[in-house]
Amino acid sequence: MAGDTRRVPVGRLGRPHGVRGEVRLVPYNPDSELPGDLDAVDLGDGTLRPVLGSRPGPGGAWLLKLEGVGDRDAAAALTGREVSVPREVLPEAPEDTYLADLLGLAVVDRAGRALGTVTGVESAGAQDLLTVDRPEGPWLLPAVEAFLVEVDRAGGRLVVDLPEGLVDLEQAT
Repeated sequence: MAGDTRRVPVGRLGRPHGVRGEVRLVPYNPDSELPGDLDAVDLGDGTLRPVLGSRPGPGGAWLLKLEGVGDRDAAAALTGREVSVPREVLPEAPEDTYLADLLGLAVVDRAGRALGTVTGVESAGAQDLLTVDRPEGPWLLPAVEAFLVEVDRAGGRLVVDLPEGLVDLEQAT
């Protein structure tokens, strides 16, 4: 989408590497080559920080040299930050949808009952989870193909097929 200003999370910063300010980016997708091609990243403050250099690092991490990060202490201060990139720099997603594209969609079951709104995406190691907010409180939806039936971005909804007991449908409105 041209002019898209959304950011897509691609990983999290780990501990510093060396003394010259390199940071370790642990990508959510360990097979991704994307970190090697980044010009700029968002560290959670909504602004893009230029990437001055990148190279593969130990254990599947990428080592990034970021503008304004000149020593180990500055790199250490960034540990734990989520790294996002502009949606437009990502390759086309399989089936044209990244999980971040689901943010803001209404979640409904096959019968059309409203179950909440997708407000977050988090990586839980083995699988990603969608945070779904509703008046009774948030719940986590495993982002697995078996549960996600249809993504209707034009209609603003995500149709799901949930196993019994995952969410209390009696409280669904």
